[in-house]
Amino acid sequence: VETFGTTVIKMQSSHPHLVKSMSLMCLLFGFYFLESDLTTFLEGNYFEASHVAQIRHLLRELLKETRICAVGLVDSFGMT
Repeated sequence: VETFGTTVIKMQSSHPHLVKSMSLMCLLFGFYFLESDLTTFLEGNYFEASHVAQIRHLLRELLKETRICAVGLVDSFGMT
C-alpha cells in the first residue's frame, strides 16, 4: 500500500488526470486487504469489534465511488 500511495503522489505532476481514480484504487486496495484479514487484527488486539463495522462501511463507500470510474480503468488496460 505504501508503494502504491507513493506512486500515486508522484503521478500528480506527470498524470494529474489519473490521481483521483488511482487514489481511490489505492484506498480500495488497502481497505480490501485490511478487511480480508480482520480476524488477525482482532486477535492481535489491533482493532476492537466496533472498528469492524466502520472498516466494512468505508470499504462499501469506496466501492460505490470506484464504480463510477471502473469502466474507464478497465478500458485503460484494453480489457473490454
